[in-house]
Amino acid sequence: MSSPYTVKTARERLARNLKDWRAKRGLSQEVLAEHSGLSRVFLSRIEGALETVSLDNIEKLAEVLKIDIVDLLQH
Repeated sequence: MSSPYTVKTARERLARNLKDWRAKRGLSQEVLAEHSGLSRVFLSRIEGALETVSLDNIEKLAEVLKIDIVDLLQH
């Protein structure tokens, strides 16, 4: 999955991929946050590339999205 803009950092890549996968799965931020145990505000900040995220939390998001964690970090 990729968007048309250039991603410069790992944080931006995660933000883009998370938004893309969430949309592909038809999930709102609220639903993804609830199922992952993260707050919607924190999730919004992740998607805005404004927040540092632990590998544990990236893994939680990948599990809810039913994807491999690598899918959230790839180019």
